Amino acid sequence: MVRLGEMTLCFIVQRIYSYTREPQPLTYDYKINNLVVTFSNAVTDLGIIFDTKLDFAQHIDVMVSRAYRRLGILMRKSREFSSEHTLKVLYNTQA
Repeated sequence: MVRLGEMTLCFIVQRIYSYTREPQPLTYDYKINNLVVTFSNAVTDLGIIFDTKLDFAQHIDVMVSRAYRRLGILMRKSREFSSEHTLKVLYNTQA
């Protein structure tokens, strides 16, 4: 907490993010109340992973991995189903 006159500010800063096209971004040690704020290479906001280059490669990798994981579960659980109607219902059901 920092006191400015009669106003008290509470800093809950956990990480610093920097967006750049440079291969090696400049990093500095930022301090608030003698606490070093750490630098992060990626941040998740509203389910989207933003990295320092804003190319969304990490987000795409995570989404593809989740999709394959769900497909694997669906394939293992639906091996016994032979009805075309049942398979269509499973396919059209949203998780």
